[in-house]
Amino acid sequence: MKKKSRWIHKKIMGFYGTKEGVGCTHLALSVANYLHSVEKWKVLYLEMGKFSQLYPLIQQQVVTCDDVILYPYLGVQYLICPTEKEAMQQCERFDGIVVIDFGVWGETFKKLQGICQRNVVLGGIQRWEHEAYVTCINKNKKRNDMAQMEYYSRQVKGSLQVSFYKEHHVWIRPVPQIADPFALKKKDIVFFEQWLHTK
Repeated sequence: MKKKSRWIHKKIMGFYGTKEGVGCTHLALSVANYLHSVEKWKVLYLEMGKFSQLYPLIQQQVVTCDDVILYPYLGVQYLICPTEKEAMQQCERFDGIVVIDFGVWGETFKKLQGICQRNVVLGGIQRWEHEAYVTCINKNKKRNDMAQMEYYSRQVKGSLQVSFYKEHHVWIRPVPQIADPFALKKKDIVFFEQWLHTK
C-alpha cells in the first residue's frame, strides 16, 4: 500500500557543486529517487545548464506539460536543460517536491535559486579543494539565509570538520558513499531525514 501524500504541498530543493565533478548530480538524483521510490512523493527533477548528464538514462517515452517535454524515469519526471522561465513555470504548477540540479554554484539562475526553500552544497574541504568551498560559502553569506543552506563533503574527518568550522563558522557534514542513486534505502539517506521533513 502506497503512503499517502504527507503534509508537504510543495517543496523546492536546490543542489549545487562548488566545482564540476564533486558529485552534485549523483546526490540530487539519489535524493529525488529516494523521495519517490521510498517516501512515495511526486517528484519533479530539473537539470539546469546547457548540457545534460542525464540523456544516457532517459528512455524514449515523454510526456508534455504546457508544451514542455518531460521525461518520466522510474516514477520521477525529468525536465532537461530548461530555460529559467520554463523551470519557474513548472515549479509554480507542480504539486509535489521539486529537486533542482543547478550544477556548479553560480549567478546564472538567480530567480530560480531564490524560490528554493533548501539549498544543498556539495564540495570538498581537503586542502586542494578548500578554496572553491570557501568562495562558495562567502558568496552564500552575502545573499542567502544561512539557515536554508546545508553543506556536505566527501571524506570528512572529524578534525578537518572542526578546524573548518573554527575558521569559517560553517559545519560541513559528510556524505555517505551512494553506489546506486536509483536504489536507495532509508538507511542510505538518514543524513538528510531532518531537512527533508522540515517545513
